[in-house]
Amino acid sequence: MRCDECVMMMMMMMMMTTTTFVRSFALVRARSTSRGLVSSRLSTMECDDDDDDDDRAGERAVERECEEDAREDEDEEGRRRRGERALRRALGTVETLCGEGCSESGGRGNAGTLGRGGGGGGGGRRAAAEELYAETCANAVNGTEIERQLSLLEILPTGCDSIDELLGGGLRQGQVIEFAGPSASGKTQLCLSAAASFAALGHRVVYVDTTGGFSAMRVKQFHRGFFTEDADKTEVAQHLKQTLNLIAVHSCHDVFSLLHLLSQLGEEASEDDNNPEHATMGLLVIDSLSSLLSPLLTKAHHQGYTIMATVAAMLRGLAATRKTAALYTNHTVSAGQDSLADDHGSNLKPALGTRWTSVPHRRIRLDKIPGTGWHSASVAYGVTAKPAKYRVRSNNIHSGPIA
Repeated sequence: MRCDECVMMMMMMMMMTTTTFVRSFALVRARSTSRGLVSSRLSTMECDDDDDDDDRAGERAVERECEEDAREDEDEEGRRRRGERALRRALGTVETLCGEGCSESGGRGNAGTLGRGGGGGGGGRRAAAEELYAETCANAVNGTEIERQLSLLEILPTGCDSIDELLGGGLRQGQVIEFAGPSASGKTQLCLSAAASFAALGHRVVYVDTTGGFSAMRVKQFHRGFFTEDADKTEVAQHLKQTLNLIAVHSCHDVFSLLHLLSQLGEEASEDDNNPEHATMGLLVIDSLSSLLSPLLTKAHHQGYTIMATVAAMLRGLAATRKTAALYTNHTVSAGQDSLADDHGSNLKPALGTRWTSVPHRRIRLDKIPGTGWHSASVAYGVTAKPAKYRVRSNNIHSGPIA
């Protein structure tokens, strides 16, 4: 067996060791791995009874070490001991698979990568194993670390209780959320309410206005709705000034202006995010994204879907790297006369089409309830939840029960 294959085998074994959230299956994996090693040796050499005994002994040794891994506590000392055992197993694998070729300097037998340029075989093997182990551990992420990273992301309110409940508490930083619905379904009002809510809590908001729908007056009205009627007017006015200063409005009337802005946001002062005196960008709003992209999705624009894919990648990348919530709106269009009505009794579909479906983490469908003044909201894509009901008022978005 070539030494480059040995390297791959070592990396696979160490990745199995460092991935702690599958420790409960470590014993089964150890048996499978050791049997795979035995099968590999049997395919390349003729084994006698002594070799079979050695294989079974090696299998039992690996099982014992994996059982020790499973019993280790989640602390620094436990991780250190697991690392040492992983190195010992890696070195043992090199000895088994390479034989003497890897233990001497390059140029003899089947000595490959691990045997080149070496003076002493033992030191070279250990150095190579340590290097591979360090590289593998640097790229490994276990379930505990993923849970810790998610816990650091804030879930902030939109200003509408029923929408927040639909979203599982509010807008989660690091995720992309879509509000899709027909005209006058409350998409822009929810965006303005979310912008006022985030800024009122001290987070910087970047509001991209593509249709001229941004209204500073509505932000003021929503901000006033966050306070009680008997709140001190001076304090409210001072807080309103701070809130408005945290909202930056950008007008984009073509997709190339949007791409330039997203590129700037991705490259701009990370020092601002690390400076406690500056508020981090907590929310990015694009109202409306579909008005910029949908005209490109025609036969006249051959690069339309390529541009759409570029915007999608930049939007998701920006949300992930800047730990910001990305909220955008998507209008609806007719699905055609031959199309069947959906669960809501409508034949409308989001304007950005099916190719865009996987971009948002959550897609919220907004609809008008005819003759009532109320609107309905439901999850069209993402974690399902009970439908919501809301009504836009002068200084807030009132939630109501679903009949």
